[in-house]
Amino acid sequence: MPPRTPSDPDLFSLPAELLLAIARRLDVCSRLALGSTCGCARLLVVNAAVLEVQLSSRAAGLLYEASVKLQVRKSDNPLSRASHAMRVKGRVLPLYSALHPESEKFSLCGEVCLSDADGGVDVCGTARMRRSARDESRHLLPVGLAPDCSCLGLSDGVLSAAPLAAPPIAPPPLRELPRVSLKSSLLLLDLSRAQRVCSLAASGMARLRTVRLPPSAKAVCLEACSSLADLRPTDGCPDLLSLRLDGCRQLRGASFADASWFAASLAELDLSWCSRVEGRDVAALLRSAMSLRSLSLRGLRLGGLLEASEQSGALPRLSALDVGFSSSIGSEAVLAFAERRSELLRCNLRAAGTVSADVYNRNRRRPKHLAARVAEPFYYLKRARRGGDGAS
Repeated sequence: MPPRTPSDPDLFSLPAELLLAIARRLDVCSRLALGSTCGCARLLVVNAAVLEVQLSSRAAGLLYEASVKLQVRKSDNPLSRASHAMRVKGRVLPLYSALHPESEKFSLCGEVCLSDADGGVDVCGTARMRRSARDESRHLLPVGLAPDCSCLGLSDGVLSAAPLAAPPIAPPPLRELPRVSLKSSLLLLDLSRAQRVCSLAASGMARLRTVRLPPSAKAVCLEACSSLADLRPTDGCPDLLSLRLDGCRQLRGASFADASWFAASLAELDLSWCSRVEGRDVAALLRSAMSLRSLSLRGLRLGGLLEASEQSGALPRLSALDVGFSSSIGSEAVLAFAERRSELLRCNLRAAGTVSADVYNRNRRRPKHLAARVAEPFYYLKRARRGGDGAS
């Protein structure tokens, strides 16, 4: 075959309008495959998501075509400020909300095929479901999102299906696949090609194990995803403002250990009770988070994180720090860290056993929105240990 010259036409030499017209004629799986070939083709996949769900044995026994409907919440407002009603006693007030309070439920995909075939059978060109080769009860669901879909709420999402036709030789088919909650069935969420999704609210997903964030993510809430082990950004997520992972106890520190995160715009980070994440895992992330204003590390083993941040001059704009119930944190490091940051208004050291009571009660800082009671400093009183000295 003769070598290709620059003058030879190819698919991506066509005008953008023709490329988009060609892409619209492809189903979601074919479009995802085309977008994986090269960087130019990736632009054709404007907004698509891939979900992996695990169904019950009864639901997984469906071997005939079915109409599948996935209902989630969406909002036209990609980013909203957190309401004061979200305040929890003893916790740092969230800055952003990943799901607007007025968001409504909508159907994420229409007619699809639930089939035993390797690639599935496309019904309407919107999405299709197929069996996973690893497990008969696990299914991949590629979904095409609307161009205006910028805010996704999956916490109360449900998956349902109804058969389109009965198999020729089989027991009587199920009338309808029971409604399955995403909280109990979603295993994997890949939004790496959901280029227009800015906010993701998926808290309480008990079986969710792997998440790939959208490249334009601004607010992400994955609180109480107790099985989440792997979290990865797409293209570094340079626009990320809020990342809340409170209660993700299986999340591995390797998710933050490399340089894959661009945290220059990050303003809020909550890693409370992420038991498998340690201070050294997030040190590199915090060094680049020069705009961070709220940081919650409750229940973590910090292991010199504050000392490293002090030496590198990180977190200059931090206004709220929560290291309650943490360990491996020194009194001197806390005092030096707090005194050298003039914008720090709140430092919660509740139940930090390695911090002395004297240092604990010297960090009496009060948020600006409580300025009406300046005479009473804002702090948590640390009880003295039995047989020891300290405040009570």
